[in-house]
Amino acid sequence: MPVTTNTRKLAALLGASGAGIGTDGTLTSTAIGEVIVAGDIATGAVDTAELADNAVTLAKMAGGTDGNLITYDTSGNPAYVATGTSGHVLTSAGADAVPTFQAAIADNAVTLAKMAGGTDGNLITYDTSGDPAYVATGTSGHVLTSAGANAVPTFQAASGGLSYASLWRMTSDFTGLEQSGSNIPVDPVLNWEKDDTYSPGSIGSDMTESSGIFTFPATGVWEILLYVTFYLTYSTNWIDWYIRVTSDYTAGSPTWNNATLVESNAEYYNSAATYGQISGSLIFNVTDVATHKLKFRQTNQDGRTPTYRGGSSRNETYATFKKLN
Repeated sequence: MPVTTNTRKLAALLGASGAGIGTDGTLTSTAIGEVIVAGDIATGAVDTAELADNAVTLAKMAGGTDGNLITYDTSGNPAYVATGTSGHVLTSAGADAVPTFQAAIADNAVTLAKMAGGTDGNLITYDTSGDPAYVATGTSGHVLTSAGANAVPTFQAASGGLSYASLWRMTSDFTGLEQSGSNIPVDPVLNWEKDDTYSPGSIGSDMTESSGIFTFPATGVWEILLYVTFYLTYSTNWIDWYIRVTSDYTAGSPTWNNATLVESNAEYYNSAATYGQISGSLIFNVTDVATHKLKFRQTNQDGRTPTYRGGSSRNETYATFKKLN
């Protein structure tokens, strides 16, 4: 067989053994009739160029430790990355160093600088899937309010403060009845307006009043304070005002209850008018604004004529309404 490039390569592989290679590089009958085995190949005789791409399979690689990875050391030689602890992640040590498995993130390792930017005033919570989520920035003065289980909290108006408050006053004087023996009350007391002078304040929606009947703008627990200013020109044994309420106003004939009595014994001295003020309060649970209403009632001693003060420029006989919850 003539000498070829392949036979020269074969001769190089066989090296010193030279079995089956003639002095001229041709294969002898011995080589032709025999199979070349790994032991016939000289050490270092197979270089990179002799290996086909994708020719070294996993089965041909030397065994190692389970979980180890293969990298290159600082000399450029293949090296092992030792198996890490469960949950650790492969972490670079930078140039000229072999990577290693390290704990993913140590406790307290994430600083504010490492966190993604967000909107000023936002807070971080967890949504119903357990994923991090933002709580949107609230309005100035609002407070963070829980929405209960399975809901993200939100900023809301503080529930501890007043949500409704207003003052109503009687707009003109009226004189108590003087029908001796009849004792006919004034019920309801009329002529009311919301305070509208000298920069008055109020919170939330207003109370409404029609023919002396007050309607609440919202359900809840309300505080009502009544102040009655009066004068008289002779003695009277008693002056009575009532805060009256009903919880069945939509009925054909609602039941009105005297919830609070405001009373005074007034005396007249030295032929001059005597002035005074009486006051009372009520806490009223309004569960339905259609059925829960309020009015005021006045009565006094028979045969006496106290004058109850009112006006549209200042508060003399008046009531305040505050929602407490």
